[in-house]
Amino acid sequence: MKKLPIKIIYFFLILSFQFSYAIESEDNKNKAIEKVDKVDNRAVDLDTLIARNSTQKKGEKFIFFPRALCFSAVIQQLPKKANAEYLLNALAMMGVEPLPLVRHQMFIRSKQGKVIAVYVNDKLTKIINESFMPEQTINWLALHSYNYNRGPALLLVGFQHDACLNKGAE
Repeated sequence: MKKLPIKIIYFFLILSFQFSYAIESEDNKNKAIEKVDKVDNRAVDLDTLIARNSTQKKGEKFIFFPRALCFSAVIQQLPKKANAEYLLNALAMMGVEPLPLVRHQMFIRSKQGKVIAVYVNDKLTKIINESFMPEQTINWLALHSYNYNRGPALLLVGFQHDACLNKGAE
């Protein structure tokens, strides 16, 4: 059996999960970035998340329905303008609506010193630039929407002062 059919089966299996996600009504419809505060965020170790969510080949990506996560990381570099087209396409493909406004990326560092790029929604970008500094450790709220050869693709959507709770598997 060729690899192509397996990838197609995997793709359709992933797509089938999007149908289990329902929005009760138009009045209760919240932006994806606001939903993170209302769901049970899984607390994860960023180093473990990076190690377990990297693809083998450069250019290979695995898209799935976004998962809400909470983790601690150090600000390596403040947000800068960046292209988030692939992230927004991945979110749209998984049925996330309305799409968040994302035009920035920043770098964060794990406890073991691994540095990764993360997307930042525009509302949070303003708060980060006004309130935080490099080398500051923050408990981040994020959406994990796909994996690629450098690790998980994360969209930072918030932060919290308290430690992350509800430990979950990475």
